[in-house]
Amino acid sequence: MPITPKYFYAYLLLVVMSCGQVLQLQGQTSPTNSPQIQETSSAPMQCPANLKLITVPDGFIESSSFNGYIHLNSATSIVMTSIEHINFIRLCTGMTPEFFTQNGLTLVEERDFTSTNNVSGKYYKSHFVLNEMPHIRYIVFCGDLNRTLWLNITYPKLFEPIIEKEILEILNSIKSTVTDEK
Repeated sequence: MPITPKYFYAYLLLVVMSCGQVLQLQGQTSPTNSPQIQETSSAPMQCPANLKLITVPDGFIESSSFNGYIHLNSATSIVMTSIEHINFIRLCTGMTPEFFTQNGLTLVEERDFTSTNNVSGKYYKSHFVLNEMPHIRYIVFCGDLNRTLWLNITYPKLFEPIIEKEILEILNSIKSTVTDEK
C-alpha cells in the first residue's frame, strides 16, 4: 500500500501530538510531596535535543516540521527531545499499562540498553494502527542523573524488516554530550 502525502502528514501530526502526552503523564510521578525536596529541585523542563546526540543511517534527513529526523522513503520519523532536571528512570515509572492504553498503543517489548558511548537507557516498543495501517513506535529514554534524552521513533510496520536493524544502530550510537569531532 503506497503512502500518500495525505496519510504521511496525518501520521506525522499524530506522532508529534502523542509525544506531549508522555511528558504530561510522567509529570504526575513524583517520589514525594515533601516541601523540602520541592524547594531544592528544579521542575523538569522540555526543550529540543541536540540532533548530534545520535548518528542516523543514510537516507535520514533533518526535519523542518519537528526537532529530529525523517526518512521519506519509509515514512520513519525520529522526534528528539531533551528533558532537563529529571532522569530517565523517573520518567520510566510513568510507562504503565494505563499510559499505553490511553495512547492507543500496545506494548510489544520493554528493554534496558547501554550505547557504545556508555549511555544507559530503556526503550518501549509498541504498535498501533493509523488509517488502517499498522505502525511501530519506539519510546526511548536515556541519559544521566540530571537530564533525559527522549526519542520517539515511529514507522509503518510494513518497513520493520529493514528499519529494525537501523533503529538498534541509532540506539547504540547515543552520546551523552556533543563533541567537536571532525
